[in-house]
Amino acid sequence: MSSTPHDDETAAWLAIDDATHDFINKIAATWTAIGLNVDEELLYQELSSVITQTHKRILKHRETELARLKRRSKR
Repeated sequence: MSSTPHDDETAAWLAIDDATHDFINKIAATWTAIGLNVDEELLYQELSSVITQTHKRILKHRETELARLKRRSKR
């Protein structure tokens, strides 16, 4: 059974989410060890927002590059 692009994208986002949680757990453990209070949910929301915004910028850059290549190939 082959996967579809949608399946691949979903799997990629699930992997990113898992990695985000792992990263947050490490940050929280480190900060807690030095006596800082950690709001893991807030940290997750902030980090997820950065990841989402970065993804949008990457997609926009890809669209811009594809349009540039199309224009160049028409010359």
